[in-house]
Amino acid sequence: MIMQILVVGAMLLFVASFLYPPLGRALRDLGRKAEDNRGSRAREFKSAPEPSSQTTGAQEARPQFGKRVTVEGPKRPSTPPEGQIFNKELFEGERGEFLRKMGYSPDDPRNQAVNTQPLSALLAEDLAGLRRATTAVNGVSNFRIEPWHLLPFEIWRDDFGPWLRKELDLSPARPWNTIFLPADEAGATALGLPIAPQPLTPTDETMAMLAILRETYAGHSPQEGEAVRIMLDGVRSNTPQLFPADIGDFSDRVRTARAHVRALAFVTAVTSGAIGKDAIVKSQATFLGKPDEQLVG
Repeated sequence: MIMQILVVGAMLLFVASFLYPPLGRALRDLGRKAEDNRGSRAREFKSAPEPSSQTTGAQEARPQFGKRVTVEGPKRPSTPPEGQIFNKELFEGERGEFLRKMGYSPDDPRNQAVNTQPLSALLAEDLAGLRRATTAVNGVSNFRIEPWHLLPFEIWRDDFGPWLRKELDLSPARPWNTIFLPADEAGATALGLPIAPQPLTPTDETMAMLAILRETYAGHSPQEGEAVRIMLDGVRSNTPQLFPADIGDFSDRVRTARAHVRALAFVTAVTSGAIGKDAIVKSQATFLGKPDEQLVG
């Protein structure tokens, strides 16, 4: 059952009020409604440890936050599938029009054969790529550099994981959600960036907004959906350098959901107080050649 609650905290109200004061008031009203209904609704979130740059895969157990564990390598096919399930040629003419009406587009993640692999295998490959990138950065840096996630990695251990990774192709280990920061004071002084904070943990506000985005993606119209859309679109328009447009041939719902999740990652990080907007912008400018690399790295 898709979660309906929107728990609106002070951090999201601050962003909404800054972008558009009437929206802030609307979200406050939604927050009061959510508090009234909170006693009659329940949710359970699975928890898992934040994977460090040393982890090699995904873990299904539920250890306490903050404890590092040894993770097992995921089971995967000896030769991962390649190509598209529906070839691009099938999207031409009347047949292509029919597929698009059914919600398919050639570049949609669920049309990519590689995404039929287990979620654990996909995340393990993503983490391996992040480790390689971190090693490369540290290989040319005079200071130790660490990756830091805007949206907590634990969210991909929750039931949002398959939707985010397999249907939207949004990996927590890629540049849209991962920035590089110095690990010590010497690096912070030299680079003009803050020391990497402690990893974030999922909040009720973030999880509730993800639920609304997923419900909208599924074709529903949650009451809070319009307020969330206005807020996230405002975030994107106020910081365009962080949100390069997708250039793939995606369906509208995939393109929209990807854009809104990327904006939510920025909102979650900035309103947590752990890092500021300018630091995110500077890290991207320092470690990425072009903003578009967020989407392909």
